[in-house]
Amino acid sequence: MNAQDQTKLLALRDRRHELLAQVAGIEIELAMLQGDRPAACEAQTKMFAEVAARRALRGLDLIGDL
Repeated sequence: MNAQDQTKLLALRDRRHELLAQVAGIEIELAMLQGDRPAACEAQTKMFAEVAARRALRGLDLIGDL
């Protein structure tokens, strides 16, 4: 795989993690509106995992700036 393809692959993976984090955020809102706190907490865990995966993909530590 050439450098351009590698860059595109990383960009697509980054975008995917971003979108999945956004979906999880919406799932949190839906769960809270329905009064389902356990589901909201589960969705929050998913959202945090996607953010962490994104940061790892970018080579950022978990304490660094966004």
